[in-house]
Amino acid sequence: MQGSEEVGGDLGEGADRPRRRRSRPRPPRAGPPPHAQPHRTRRDPRARRQPPPGLGRPHDHRPRPQTTATDPDRRGEAHRRRDDDAGHTDLLLRWKGGALTELTIAGRRRPPTIRTDEDTVDLIRRLAVHYPDAKVAGILNRQGRRTARDLPFTAVRVASLRQHWNIPGHPPGRPTTPTGGLLTIADAAKELGIAPSTLHRWIADGFVAGEQDTPGAPWRIRMTDDLRALFVDDAPEGWLAMLEATLALGVSRQTVLQRVKRGELKAVHVRTGRRKGLRIQVPTPPDALF
Repeated sequence: MQGSEEVGGDLGEGADRPRRRRSRPRPPRAGPPPHAQPHRTRRDPRARRQPPPGLGRPHDHRPRPQTTATDPDRRGEAHRRRDDDAGHTDLLLRWKGGALTELTIAGRRRPPTIRTDEDTVDLIRRLAVHYPDAKVAGILNRQGRRTARDLPFTAVRVASLRQHWNIPGHPPGRPTTPTGGLLTIADAAKELGIAPSTLHRWIADGFVAGEQDTPGAPWRIRMTDDLRALFVDDAPEGWLAMLEATLALGVSRQTVLQRVKRGELKAVHVRTGRRKGLRIQVPTPPDALF
């Protein structure tokens, strides 16, 4: 029992005293962990990078004379001596100390001038009076002409070329035939009372004269009284059809057309009736008169 009292007394005395936390010394702070990145100063992207000493721009690796602003003997003036066709510039640096430095700087070459040939421009100037840009582009392409950049012509490219050379265009509401009696194939065929295909055939055979502003351009017909007289409704008496004329003359059809074209034989085109076509006036042989 006595032993237990001593133990209890000790516990009571220990309970009255405040408990003290045992302080341990802190270890020194170590550096950042291995995975941490060191602090970096961000560079302003708008800031211009300074070239290294002795060089010009960042991408210019041409040597520059090593000069300092504090050295009075290295201050001087530069003189440009000549510019050659290759784009090089020769510089002569004259320093105050009397030294001379020669530099050759490679300049920028001028690109070759791209320009449409004058013949094509003159042709567009003549065609633009009569035809719209799309028709002009078709004529130029049929002739095998190309733009200055080796491209085929289109209505947009023709219009751009006209604006560059101040060439007036064809008004939209204006007919494609100028004054002076020149008509297109469709208009001439309508006035003569025949089909456009017939008129094209007579132009190819030489029976009717057609005009072109340039090879590949649409045919145009100059309407005159003599041309209107070649197309009749009734055949004159005594005039023969093409087959009968070839038999009477003893030549081929092409020879008859050549004689008509040269004016040696007279011919008209009958546009009505069952037997349409050419009628040839065959001269009567002298023996038939007696």
